[in-house]
Amino acid sequence: NPNHMRTWIFYQKPESPRYDHGGFLLGLGLLGYLSSFLPTDIYQYLRISHDATTVGILLGLSASRIGKVDESLSKTLCLHIPYLLPPSYEVEISLLVQTAALVGIGLLNLGSCNRLVTELTLAQIGRKPPNDKCLDRDGYSLAAGYSLGLINLAKGGLNPTIKDLELEEILIRFIEGGKPMEPP
Repeated sequence: NPNHMRTWIFYQKPESPRYDHGGFLLGLGLLGYLSSFLPTDIYQYLRISHDATTVGILLGLSASRIGKVDESLSKTLCLHIPYLLPPSYEVEISLLVQTAALVGIGLLNLGSCNRLVTELTLAQIGRKPPNDKCLDRDGYSLAAGYSLGLINLAKGGLNPTIKDLELEEILIRFIEGGKPMEPP
């Protein structure tokens, strides 16, 4: 019963955030047990503002709903990617959480070939880091590339909705370098 599972998961929640609990949530998501979570349940975990818990819940939920293009979860993931937020919205989101949200977007949109999400992930691959101290920038770019691949899995250049984006040329430019290009 999904409600019993949901209740059991909440009974496992520690009093203070722990890294192993973030891994526990990710594992439950990979097994599909987080698919019964309601938006209020998700909020209970995200309001803690603990990186490992946030990463576990975002990736776990995305894995539980892989390929389902869940609009509510998509919005939640997008709230964790500052590039998608208005400039006046000043909130500190760790690059680790941003990276997890990008991968989650790829999982949710598996094989959808969604043009908007394709453009988003493509722009994130080549985005300049916010500062020189950004050590995890390569991981963020890799996550954006991973998501781009998941979104266009086995459909990439053949799909007429994204053919004009010339994905192959842009990706080759990212690898080989050259004159900077405007993101889509």
